[in-house]
Amino acid sequence: MPEPLPLSDPPARPGLRRTLTALAQVAFHDNAVKLVLIGLATAVLPQEEAAGAVSLLALLLVLPFVLFGPLAGWVADRFPKHAVFRHSLAAQILLTLGVLAAVHTGQLGLAIACFFLLGLQSTFFSPAKRGILKELVGSRRLAAATGAAESLVVLAILAGTLAGGWLFDARAAALTSTWAGASSALWIFLGGCAAAWAVFIGVRGEASASHSPFHGSLLWGHASQLRGLARQPGLFKAALGESAFYFLGGAVMVTLMQLAREEFSGALGTSSRTGVLMALMGGGVILGSLLAGLICRRTLRLGLIPLGGLLMAASLWAMAATTGHNTAFCATLLALGLSGGLFLVPISTYLQDRAREEERGNILAATNLLSSLAGAAAVALQFTLASALGFSVAAQCATYGFIALVIAAYLVFLLPDELLRLAGLAIARLIYPTRILGAENIPPSGGVLIVCNHVSYADVLPLALVCTRPIRFLSLDSLFRIPLLGTVLRIFGCIPVSPLKAKDALKKAAEALQAGEVVCLFPEGQLTRTGSLMELKPGFELIARKAGCPVVTAHLDGLWGSIFSFSGGRYFWKWPRRLRVPITASFAPPLDPEEATTARVRQNLLELGAEAFAQRAEVRMSLGRALLHQLKARPWEIQLIDFAQKEHGKPVRRGTLLTAALALAWRWKDTLPGRRIGIVLPPGEAGTLTNLALIFAGKIPVNLNPTAGPAAVAHALQAGEVSALLTAAPVRQRLAKFPWPEATLDLATEAAALSPWEKCRAFLWAWVIPYPLLKHRLRLPARGGDDEAALLFTSGSSGLPKGVPLTHANLLANALQIRDIDLVHRGDRVLSSLPLFHSFGLTVGLLCPLLGRRILLTAPTPLESEKIARAGRHGRATLLLGTPTFLRQWMKRLDPADLPALRLAVTGAEKLPAPLAQAFQEKYTASVFEGYGLTETSPVASFNLPDPVQGPGARSSQRGHCPGSVGRLLPGLAARLLDPATGAPLSSDGAGLLAFRGANVIRGYLGGAEADKFRDGWFLTGDLARFDEEGFLFIEGRLSRFSKVGGEMVPHLAVEAALLQAFPSDSDKPTEVVLGLPDGEKGEQLILLSTRGLDPAQVREKLAAAGFPNLWAPKRVLTVEAIPVLGSGKLDFAACKEMAAKVF
Repeated sequence: MPEPLPLSDPPARPGLRRTLTALAQVAFHDNAVKLVLIGLATAVLPQEEAAGAVSLLALLLVLPFVLFGPLAGWVADRFPKHAVFRHSLAAQILLTLGVLAAVHTGQLGLAIACFFLLGLQSTFFSPAKRGILKELVGSRRLAAATGAAESLVVLAILAGTLAGGWLFDARAAALTSTWAGASSALWIFLGGCAAAWAVFIGVRGEASASHSPFHGSLLWGHASQLRGLARQPGLFKAALGESAFYFLGGAVMVTLMQLAREEFSGALGTSSRTGVLMALMGGGVILGSLLAGLICRRTLRLGLIPLGGLLMAASLWAMAATTGHNTAFCATLLALGLSGGLFLVPISTYLQDRAREEERGNILAATNLLSSLAGAAAVALQFTLASALGFSVAAQCATYGFIALVIAAYLVFLLPDELLRLAGLAIARLIYPTRILGAENIPPSGGVLIVCNHVSYADVLPLALVCTRPIRFLSLDSLFRIPLLGTVLRIFGCIPVSPLKAKDALKKAAEALQAGEVVCLFPEGQLTRTGSLMELKPGFELIARKAGCPVVTAHLDGLWGSIFSFSGGRYFWKWPRRLRVPITASFAPPLDPEEATTARVRQNLLELGAEAFAQRAEVRMSLGRALLHQLKARPWEIQLIDFAQKEHGKPVRRGTLLTAALALAWRWKDTLPGRRIGIVLPPGEAGTLTNLALIFAGKIPVNLNPTAGPAAVAHALQAGEVSALLTAAPVRQRLAKFPWPEATLDLATEAAALSPWEKCRAFLWAWVIPYPLLKHRLRLPARGGDDEAALLFTSGSSGLPKGVPLTHANLLANALQIRDIDLVHRGDRVLSSLPLFHSFGLTVGLLCPLLGRRILLTAPTPLESEKIARAGRHGRATLLLGTPTFLRQWMKRLDPADLPALRLAVTGAEKLPAPLAQAFQEKYTASVFEGYGLTETSPVASFNLPDPVQGPGARSSQRGHCPGSVGRLLPGLAARLLDPATGAPLSSDGAGLLAFRGANVIRGYLGGAEADKFRDGWFLTGDLARFDEEGFLFIEGRLSRFSKVGGEMVPHLAVEAALLQAFPSDSDKPTEVVLGLPDGEKGEQLILLSTRGLDPAQVREKLAAAGFPNLWAPKRVLTVEAIPVLGSGKLDFAACKEMAAKVF
């Protein structure tokens, strides 16, 4: 059977409900009248004649479909289907009156003849009722509408069967006359006919698309009609499949009638028992039809057809085995109906959707003809088995089961790819609950090339699950040589790609696209082993341009971390993070072949990834709940070792930390006024505990920078509306000039004020009470999202500090992004002395270890090298956090024995000089890598990482770092390069103003300051940057650190680097800084601040020797005692410019 046409958007036409109501009434009426006549014949005729009358009634209902199928098809095509529908309903009223008159006069033969005419009415009604569905709902909803229609029809058949039998028995018993009972029941059914006709009035479909005239051959053109159907193989096979359903269904129904007659010996109650058995089977058909409609709600799943066939065979054999066991037999009968519904709905939908409008009625009539012939054959088969061969009911069911198995085997042979796809999608849906974004961007027809990021071996499953059209994937030819896998790939039509014959694969892919198929490839050419987007190969550009087809960018989010990804440094052999992995599949609008460049596709992938990442449930939850959940897990394990006092540090268990945090949280929830509470504490037990307690209390912690100066701190307190401040007595004594507010509380005093009951209560909740109860006791919101979770202030390197409100989503997203790049390994011990008022210290140095359950080693400040050495030595630190400034200092004071277990050091806040990185690695035999970020990105935006290891399934080499870069972007973060002058997006090939968007990026500063930095969801960093082909980010400098001299942009960092190389220095402090000051002639002039008194002539000479133009040489040199720096180690540019402005 060919592939189904893609389902397109439906037209907006009213009347579906009224149409479904009317067609359900017709099905109800036919079967109700049939059961009344069966009951009447059974009651008034001898048993042998009654059996013949029952078979005759079953035959007469389908005989008109055989005799008048071609004429009915012509009528449905020649005239508007809604008109045929309406006239058929009117004819039903008249013919029911005929049956009623015959019964009233006691003429059973005449009643049966009128029943034949009712069958004739159904013959003309059937193609019209099926053809009108697509006119009302279109293709996309056709499967759901067909499932609903089939369910309603079967429900109506059941209701009619039950009502006909029960009403006849009840009325006959009440009136003590079988004829009067039948007449009474028919009067009731006649009212339903009139109601259906009235309901359908006003429904309008489309005008007739056929203008074929009537000709006499329509009365005997059955063979011609079937030949026309046979000329369309797909439709013909579907029609045969539908006929097989009615063949098996008809045979089973007659067998059930026999079973009922045998149980009641033909007495009253036979009709009721028959109705109950058919109701069970019909109920299963209803469930199966609804289930099939649900499965096919977005795309037609033909794999349901062989699946339904196999299940029907199994159900029939189960019926044979359970005959005589009422409950078990009824259960298998229900299962048989469910299997039939799964089998029928996709076939019926296929027929209606694939048949052309001008011949749909004729096609459906031909299908009805085959189905009717099959129904007649079913009656003949059952009669032969029961009467001629004397088969019992069980033997008959077993025979039907064998026939169903033969049919199912042929269907499996015909549709192996569809059956495998259905099985794979069922598994994928179970393991990977998938959210879909932008599915409407996949064109419903024609060739389309999908390019997607490649995260895991399971990537094809969610793509096949969400795409409404079958996809042909490009796969490595080596996979085709694996016995079972190769067979599956061939069944699905995958295109082999050989590194030696890549052009052949490109050609085959282009041919498939030109044939109107969907082709998908992964432009990275390999699975990422870093979790980040790798280099995109340009092969897809050639395919798209050769095929002339649109390109749709797809992105999969959430698969990194599954056993099919390289997360953790291996494939497969590891514990999954979770059993069910929620993922998001996103699709960008189609690109024309000329637009689909590697740069444009990379941009699309980054933006799709950022959008999907922001919708992760883990990102949208509240920070408090996330921290609480991790601290409650394994409370006996050590979470933190504080090296502020003891030689070997003070270990703090998670349960102990949680106990203290809960006790203080319940105290501060009511006693601390306002939302934002200031904190001036070093990293360690005190700083960690205070931040946790405030978060659990529903407050917003504001970690303040005491080195920023009194004016900056006072500004922060006022701007942040900080109502109280928490600190420690030694800190307050050391910071005498700090502008302490009146509401300043001492942490030790607050802890001492806790009563024994408060401590005991907190202990029980932390160690004994389960997490679900505790989270409700704390009343922590389930979702944090864009609500503020913490407030920091930027370092103020170019003015007063700005408030940066970090939301729950910002902090959780950055922690998850860091987890997803495997920066912190299982078993790592993270050594951090970075202050908590610095976003790197807060997120990476505190929240990441807490949320990831990694041991955190702390020292009070980066300046206390002795304590850092103790932490590294006794704490066995494996991961060191710092800045280049602090690394220089530690290298002078720490021996290799102080960092014996160190595997990696990561730095940020300032550029990492290559000589420093090399010297650190040589001394401590541990790599040091640079990252990049800003407080506004919570803070990490990119990281260099160690190269991923090679091993089984990971033979190719991949780079995790690139010298001179700040690494690749974190997953879930999108970047753009903008023209500094116009703000227009630039190609990623050159340098431009760097802008970010993602869940970890803030939406604005406190109070709406500098709103021009936030445009359409993008944050403008102020840094000039570029990307290379592999996605590594290179920071050229801040826009403010460029000077426009004589119309040329001069980068200060480049001049400083050249001077450092020309005049080497061993100092761990900055010795030179380049500034730009206004100049009347050239716009700006370069000024050099130097602590070494460099000679201006020598400076110009060295720069010229390095190849720099004269414009890049500083015009003046100012000798200073020291270059101003902030507490974080960054240059204080505001103070530098103030010094220069006083002199020049």
